[in-house]
Amino acid sequence: MLPGLLRSVGTLLAQAMLALVLHSWSPLPRMSTLRDGCALCVLGEGEFGVFGGCGNGSYQRDSESFSFVSGTWSALPPMSIGRAGCAGVLGPPIPTAPHGLPIVLGGACDENPAAVEFLKSMECFVPSSQPGEPGEWQPKPEMDVARQWAGLCRYQL
Repeated sequence: MLPGLLRSVGTLLAQAMLALVLHSWSPLPRMSTLRDGCALCVLGEGEFGVFGGCGNGSYQRDSESFSFVSGTWSALPPMSIGRAGCAGVLGPPIPTAPHGLPIVLGGACDENPAAVEFLKSMECFVPSSQPGEPGEWQPKPEMDVARQWAGLCRYQL
């Protein structure tokens, strides 16, 4: 029951947001790809990202960001590997990214047609310093153990 519930949360959040002040759901525009089992995290002031998941019959590498200011989705560069059941979190603040950089880790991938593979890998999205350029996903050190359906949160003193 819980994995099914968690998978559907990504789809629900992609299509609607909870307005805490109004205590009601408000529709959002559709993403370019409906996805199940995606990761999401806040990207900064008024923006969140959705990464990977299952959609169109395969595990997705693509990711998108939503701006509450413009009310629109924007494509982000694809991750290095398709992931579903992955986790996302905004990393600690750094001088070039005061809100932190999004990190996506774990999950499962279906690139091997013989079997689904559980992932130890982790990658971080680094925006380009050049205006108009999208940025890139950079690999980070692997975890000791593959994880799927992991939960993450950012703790800051």
